[in-house]
Amino acid sequence: MKLIQITDFHLQETPDTFHNGVDPEVRFNAVLAAIREEHADCDLLLMTGDLAHHGYESAYQRIEMATRHLAKQRCWLPGNHDDASKMQRFTELAQQRLIMAPWDILLLDSTSQPDGVGSGSLADAELERLANFLQAPKAPFQMVALHHPPLPVGSRWQDEIRLGNSTEFLSIVERYASNALKLVVCGHLHQAHELALAEAQLISTPATAAQFVSFQATPQIELRGDASLPAYRWFELDSNGCFKSAVERVPLV
Repeated sequence: MKLIQITDFHLQETPDTFHNGVDPEVRFNAVLAAIREEHADCDLLLMTGDLAHHGYESAYQRIEMATRHLAKQRCWLPGNHDDASKMQRFTELAQQRLIMAPWDILLLDSTSQPDGVGSGSLADAELERLANFLQAPKAPFQMVALHHPPLPVGSRWQDEIRLGNSTEFLSIVERYASNALKLVVCGHLHQAHELALAEAQLISTPATAAQFVSFQATPQIELRGDASLPAYRWFELDSNGCFKSAVERVPLV
């Protein structure tokens, strides 16, 4: 199965508005064009939050239209900049769990208890969903997706706004996860990271919007070469539980 992850679009109310010194709409559309060209065999398009910068319904409408026919299935989950209630109105995209045999994929909403500066948590109901998912797999291999990373990544400012109840998340994973859990994917960081999480891997993907420099005490927009470009990540999820993955940067004309 081929899965494409795109994340952190930060689309504005109107498509001609800049954010962090870049045109997020142009970058988003460039990424979609690259996916359409290179991955016509995409089975699942996964969008992992901060899709609209201030929860604009107009942005969600543009995303829904722009991603049609890009994959056999599409789904999204909210980030701290999103309005989860508006996203739920798009029922085709607002999935909570997908069975794509032999993979079982859980989507979590980490926007509970926002701190106003970027963090968010999993509500008790989401923690319960995670525990139930891990205890009762519906396919041999499992993947979890959420917006906020549950592990630190070495940037002080970003580690301060990671998943607010990461201790509870990790406790559930350590208690209930079996060898079935292979992969946890997130957004939020505007960077690529690959970290060990129990017996699984935690993987983040750069934004389609502006990127952040890694390993910094304070936010710094990435301006250097390819690292500044919009990006997406592809996954090949194999039938034996293994997977391959890579980040692709998209040049801007």
